[in-house]
Amino acid sequence: MRPILAPLLLGWLSCAALPSQGDATSARLFDGESLAGWAGDAAVWSVDDGALMGSTHGVDLKANTFLIHEGTFADFELRLKVRMEGANNGGVQYRSRVTPKRAFGVAGYQCDVHPKPEYAAML
Repeated sequence: MRPILAPLLLGWLSCAALPSQGDATSARLFDGESLAGWAGDAAVWSVDDGALMGSTHGVDLKANTFLIHEGTFADFELRLKVRMEGANNGGVQYRSRVTPKRAFGVAGYQCDVHPKPEYAAML
């Protein structure tokens, strides 16, 4: 499985959260160079060419795993671009909570990233 959350989102996924109250400012969630501000399994998550990269190639996963932003957010608009290789299933979790019994596990809403159009962007 090789889902790419690129700059989590914009530009390979360069990440930005935009306030939804008409405020024109945005907050970058990803610096384009490191995983600073993020928590995740180092065997799966990295930065590649300015993008957040998730790859399970050569990794024996026992359960799904997530890259978790360490911030807390109020209302926001999330914009991102995603690139996926292969017949994989991934997604972007939002308004989720960390599950305490599993490392890098979360529960909550997910916008699916899937190669089959009927499943893409499904909640």
